Amino acid sequence: MDGELVVTHVRDYSKGEYRGLSAGKYIERAEKASKELADVMTHIFYDSNMPAKHII
Repeated sequence: MDGELVVTHVRDYSKGEYRGLSAGKYIERAEKASKELADVMTHIFYDSNMPAKHII
C-alpha cells in the first residue's frame, strides 16, 4: 500500500500493539533481517509521535 500504515481494526490503535503483536515482537523479527531494519522499527514504535494515517 505504497508504504503507508493502514489501520484496519480498533485494536490497531492500542498503544504498543499492532495487529495482535507487541512492538518487541516486530523488532525481534526485524533484527533477524538486519540491524538497520531493527533500528528503523525501534524508531517507529518508540520514538515517533506520528499517528497512523486513516484511510476509510
